[in-house]
Amino acid sequence: MTLNGHSVDFTKGFTDLHTKSYEEILAGRGFGLEDAWATVSLCESIRLGHNLGEIYEK
Repeated sequence: MTLNGHSVDFTKGFTDLHTKSYEEILAGRGFGLEDAWATVSLCESIRLGHNLGEIYEK
C-alpha cells in the first residue's frame, strides 16, 4: 500500500499479533469499543473507496 507517497508493507512483523492481542485481552488489558471505533471507521472508509485525504484533513 502507498500512503502519502510512502510504501507501507503490512506483510511483515504481524506473525504473533493475534496471539499477543488475545493474551492482553485475557489479562484484562484489551481494547474496548471506544478504542476500536476509529480503526473500524477507517477500515470501512478504505473498503468503500473514500478519499481518505478529504476525510482526515478536517
